[in-house]
Amino acid sequence: MVSSIDIISCDRTIKNEIKRLASKESVLLKDRLTEAIQYGGLCISPDIWSNKYRKISYLGATAHFVDKDYKYHSINLFCTEFVAKKKSGENIIKVCKIKFIDYSSK
Repeated sequence: MVSSIDIISCDRTIKNEIKRLASKESVLLKDRLTEAIQYGGLCISPDIWSNKYRKISYLGATAHFVDKDYKYHSINLFCTEFVAKKKSGENIIKVCKIKFIDYSSK
């Protein structure tokens, strides 16, 4: 008989595996986005919306590109709470820059 203890890893093992996989995927995504930039076909579109019930605004960004094999990709880069009082282009750009700097430093 197989015990659940034999199958399920401890929480630290799972946490470390998730971090390892996230890091690996981040590197792969950076390579794909870099390649898209080199081919001149990367577009990043921000999106802002509000949850009226919870009174929270969110800002997300999606990367769109066509790879060298002419396959279209649309990848969500981030989604974060938008705390600026005014939903101006200037404030959206500020948050996007911070998120892109955070992303590039990983």
